[in-house]
Amino acid sequence: MNFLLAITLVSCMVVSGLPAKDFPPFYPPGPDDLRSPCPALNALANHGFLPRHGMDVTINNLVFALETGLNVAAEVTEFVGNDALTTNPEPNATCFDLNMLAKHNFPLEHDGSLSRNDSYFGDDITFDHLVFDRFISQFAGYDLVPLSVVARARAESVLYASKQHPDFFFNASILNRSISESALYTSVLGDPITGGPKTGWIKVLFEEERLPYLEGWTPRKTELTLATLGALSQGILEATPTDIPLMF
Repeated sequence: MNFLLAITLVSCMVVSGLPAKDFPPFYPPGPDDLRSPCPALNALANHGFLPRHGMDVTINNLVFALETGLNVAAEVTEFVGNDALTTNPEPNATCFDLNMLAKHNFPLEHDGSLSRNDSYFGDDITFDHLVFDRFISQFAGYDLVPLSVVARARAESVLYASKQHPDFFFNASILNRSISESALYTSVLGDPITGGPKTGWIKVLFEEERLPYLEGWTPRKTELTLATLGALSQGILEATPTDIPLMF
């Protein structure tokens, strides 16, 4: 399914967010714990919504973690989770380890990350301050980041990455993934309908791989669905500056 295609609108379920006192404690990963290229999944593991060791993650684990920790609908998790299972080299796998998601261009990891170096340089899992600082610097002066700035920051980051090595690859499928990832953090840290994430909350999620509940964040009251994610993705696509190529 292409997130940028029109998706039939469904009703949004309203739930109450977890108070800060009810959040599982944050612990950074230990030396034997596994993590992924995705800061949101890593944060969920660091809080114990996912197994803290990052191993043998099932679809049920993902559904629980994203519903409870981020108010993401099961339909979104199942769609992405089924792709995640294909990164496990075992035939007919029913689980995966978080580090398996680093498999280059199959089907989730890709060039042009907002916070990781490209696989070409040897490590596409570890947070990279230079990559992230270049991205987050584009939010200077904004407390709440408008969708137009989210779109430009993503596009500028990909454009810069495209010039760093000869094997850079960014086709239509990866464009869809890249835009939907920006829509995801915008929804989770802002609003699934209108966006507007706080710059400070973005920094906590990406830099510390921690949910920013100590800074006042709670899961959004509006559930993130395929419909809301698709609509926000379309908005990011339409707000992308026309002077920056979409694909490379």
